[in-house]
Amino acid sequence: MPDVRPREMIPAEQLVAILGHWSEGSAPLYEQLAEAMRAAVRRGELAPGVLLPPQRALAGLLAVSRTTVIATVDLLRSEGWLHSVQGSGTWVTRPQGAPHGPSAGPPSSHRVRRLIHESGSRFRRTALDLGSAIFDEPCWPSGVSIDGLRDDLDSLARLSGEMACGVRELREEIAEFLTRRGLPTTFDQICITTGAQQAVWLAATYFSEPMRPVVVEDPTWVAALDVVRSLQCPILSVPVDRQGLSVLTLERLLQRTRPAMVLTVPEFHNPTGARMPEPRRDRLATLSAEYQVPVVEDLSLWGLSLRPGGDRLNSIAACRPDAPVVTIGSFTKLLWHGIRVGWIRAREDVISRIAQLKVTVDAGTPELCQLLAARSLPVIDEVCARRTAHLEASLAVIDDWLGSLDPAWSYEVPDGGMSIWTRLPVGNAMEFSQVALRHSVDFWPGNVFSATHAHGDRVRLPLGRRLDYLGEALGRLEVAWNEYLGR
Repeated sequence: MPDVRPREMIPAEQLVAILGHWSEGSAPLYEQLAEAMRAAVRRGELAPGVLLPPQRALAGLLAVSRTTVIATVDLLRSEGWLHSVQGSGTWVTRPQGAPHGPSAGPPSSHRVRRLIHESGSRFRRTALDLGSAIFDEPCWPSGVSIDGLRDDLDSLARLSGEMACGVRELREEIAEFLTRRGLPTTFDQICITTGAQQAVWLAATYFSEPMRPVVVEDPTWVAALDVVRSLQCPILSVPVDRQGLSVLTLERLLQRTRPAMVLTVPEFHNPTGARMPEPRRDRLATLSAEYQVPVVEDLSLWGLSLRPGGDRLNSIAACRPDAPVVTIGSFTKLLWHGIRVGWIRAREDVISRIAQLKVTVDAGTPELCQLLAARSLPVIDEVCARRTAHLEASLAVIDDWLGSLDPAWSYEVPDGGMSIWTRLPVGNAMEFSQVALRHSVDFWPGNVFSATHAHGDRVRLPLGRRLDYLGEALGRLEVAWNEYLGR
């Protein structure tokens, strides 16, 4: 008999998310599924005593037959990884002598597993990636290059490790940029970060308090959910409509509770592409000031407009200078996903504390990357124009592809950003993603963008991939879709 008793049942959606890309190999499906479950136990994401969901529900979301699930359970039960009792269900155990993994904490997200667990998979990755909303290739303004920075390397070497807040040249360029765009800023209100995700983590760590919730949008940027979950903060969700965060819903929530912070993407929201209008930004800033609830606004997708007149930068922080609004941004999306340079703009006292937090993590963002960003910012409009042209071409390719599907997927043209938020006419996106992986194409189902696992009928499609890559991936996705419909 196992030394553990059954506990709470894990939702089928959560178990499927934990298993990740389990079916990319050539072995029989039941063997691959069994190995994925063993690995989840070793990692500590499936703790002994966790009850498995009903086999029929699990088979449906994994897009396999119930026979496959039964064969998997039988195999793992014979090895001591599972135990079953009639009337009590099947739960996780651990074979005698099996290595103990870490204690189960917050479950890893779909995104984290893609970046870490699957990079060490024994299977060679062959799936084309429609999950990452990135540009495939760097885009530098004319006259800006790594070779052009050789004369600056000696001076940077002397400064290395002495700039917790970042290279002063870049901080001054960002401050001037924000000031020109209507948000008066000085360089000492800027801290350079290693990408926007670190900026969110620093802000959330600064503002978070034990047991105080953090408000996020639903849906929202996946990495933001990773950050909040890593801090083990309670999460409250506010819906997003065609104009971004529902400020009316947020106001009702603030009347009942005081969250530690509100995280929003007002500028070409990820994943919906919505752009928050100025009246709604004004109201959000007013709520922040009245309730003294910090708002962290993410402007990382600024400049990627798909509509006329969409290149303005209307910061929430500029609406009410007395409101505790923190603004973050990034060069990662515009210039290149490998540069990993972001920034935070806040009051000087907040920046001072955030810089102290940052030093404990990485002691500073690489100076060479900062200098590339500093030289690019004064002519960033050139980059925005080239990136926008690519987004428009990608949107045309996806629009033609969506029009060829029967039954058709639906979507609304986004205001901007790097993705479109499509709706399936039938079925479940997580189920469909399992079928797609077996056709060597990978996408992110809508529920991974939600703290409540909503949007199960949604698929985010990226606009930044090369057009030939995008076309091939969509071709595979169509074959998978037709097979899924046949199920």
